[in-house]
Amino acid sequence: MKKFIIFTLLANILFSFNKDLLILESKLYPKLFMLIDDYDKKSILNIAIYSDKNEKARFIKKLYTSDKLNAVITKKIDKSFDVILLTRKIDNKTLNNLLKLKKPIFTTEKNNVDYSMFGIYIGVRIYPYLNPYLIKKANLKLNPIIFKVAKIYEK
Repeated sequence: MKKFIIFTLLANILFSFNKDLLILESKLYPKLFMLIDDYDKKSILNIAIYSDKNEKARFIKKLYTSDKLNAVITKKIDKSFDVILLTRKIDNKTLNNLLKLKKPIFTTEKNNVDYSMFGIYIGVRIYPYLNPYLIKKANLKLNPIIFKVAKIYEK
C-alpha cells in the first residue's frame, strides 16, 4: 500500500503541469501573435500545438480555441499553420524547416527557449521572452514595440 501511495504521488508530480502558467501564457501569447507580420489582419489564426495527445495538450487546445484562434494538436507541422506552439522539444531538422517557412514558434516549456522564438519569463515581473537569433534567422517581421517590453534571451 505504501508503494502504491508513493508511486501515485510521484506520478502526479512528474506528469502534472502548471495550469496557472498555461492560462497566463494563453492571455499573453495571442497579443504577441498580433505583433507578428500582418497577423492582426487575419480573420482566423491556425495554431499547431506540437505535442502528443495528452491532458496538457488538450487543456492548451481549449485555451487557444476562440473566434479568432483555431488550435490543433499535431505531431506533423506544415505550412498551413500560422503559429507553432511547442509543448516538447523539436529536432533540429524540424526547427530548420519551420524557420524556412517563417513560422513563429512559441513554447510552453522554459527548457525549449533554444528551439523557440517566444516564451515567457517570470521574475519580479512577467515578460515575453524573445530569442532574437531564431527570429532573425527566420526573417520574421515584428512590430518594434515588442522589444521595449520583452526580455531578450541570450545563450
